[in-house]
Amino acid sequence: MRQWSGRFTIEPANPTDAHRPLGAEHDLAAILSHVEDRVVVNDYTIRYDKKIYQIARGEIRSGLRGATVRVEERLDQSVWVRFRERYLTVRVCASQSKAPAPAPVPKLPAILTRQARGQFDERLQPAQQPPTMENYPAGAGKRRGRGEGPVRRVVGANLSRPAGSFG
Repeated sequence: MRQWSGRFTIEPANPTDAHRPLGAEHDLAAILSHVEDRVVVNDYTIRYDKKIYQIARGEIRSGLRGATVRVEERLDQSVWVRFRERYLTVRVCASQSKAPAPAPVPKLPAILTRQARGQFDERLQPAQQPPTMENYPAGAGKRRGRGEGPVRRVVGANLSRPAGSFG
């Protein structure tokens, strides 16, 4: 290290401190914060650090929905959200508990005896038979082919030219 310092150290031309003081327009906490951009969802929420933040109702402005906001995580772990040149009031939404998983359906044994299969099939048969076509009016359910409907038209035909002419 001594060789490094001796080789690359240069004495300043002016020994006074060259740092400028912070002005009123500088916010040191915002400058030293971790910054990420987020998009505001339709319900005026943003997601950051596995949490959902709700923008306060009084802070909603035109153009905010779907806009990109600047999320600043300060050194004191507080989160600030800025839209254009204005800081917005946000709060962490309560985490929604997930619905409990449904109970697993018990599986049937792989091999059932013939007698057991017969009893099982009887329970699944419907009490009534499905309606037959005799219950419907004549012609109901008849499928019509191309050109058999109530409207017949020729699509894309040019009747002023003979068939096969291209010019």
